[in-house]
Amino acid sequence: MLRRCFRFSIPHLQDLIHRLDYFEKEIIELRAFRQMVEAASPEMALAAEAIAKERQRAKGDIDVVMEYPLTSEEFVELNQFYALQKEKRLPLRNMMHIRNVEDLYVHAKIIHREYLVRLAQRARALTLAPMGLSQMPSIQELRRSYEWSFHGVNSTKPPIDLESAQEFDSLMRCVFLRHYNVSSLLSEGMYELGQREMWSERDFSDKSLVETFEELQVFFDEFCTGRVRLR
Repeated sequence: MLRRCFRFSIPHLQDLIHRLDYFEKEIIELRAFRQMVEAASPEMALAAEAIAKERQRAKGDIDVVMEYPLTSEEFVELNQFYALQKEKRLPLRNMMHIRNVEDLYVHAKIIHREYLVRLAQRARALTLAPMGLSQMPSIQELRRSYEWSFHGVNSTKPPIDLESAQEFDSLMRCVFLRHYNVSSLLSEGMYELGQREMWSERDFSDKSLVETFEELQVFFDEFCTGRVRLR
């Protein structure tokens, strides 16, 4: 039996080996091309090195560590000020009226403030998630990611010149990438809650749990709608 399974697995192993050989060849060719370009243009080599450092720094910013991200002042600011503010609409047509750099900076300042409000609202919503959902590990990880983004935006001043505008642009890219897995973390959090409560498919037709599921449904609807506005 084992011999038969091994015989069937040989074609798959050979295919995998061929693919690895192909990838290795591609990498070697890309490295050779890069070395040729860098040798022909020292400026290009310096630019490539700068980009690599920037990517490494951005990767560190994207990673969400497990420790608490907010200072005590930021915690109060998030929960008692920004999270209670009313969102302001950002009409797309406003971007059509950006004619110069000054207009761009004004628009960026509005986005800076609005991001603080919306990030704070998402973090607070996860803190207050119903039915013990806020205690699930995946939901806590998701909440920390919003708190880290709030901390990053709050620690960065609104753009006033080209250098600060580039810094703000880099920050926004990091924030966007940090929240790529929101949907999966929400699903995992719901699964963890179901495991803790030992829910099964039969429970979804249990009248005594209808209000519980409706409360969770309202939370998910409001959170996902708010997330769309954030993006």
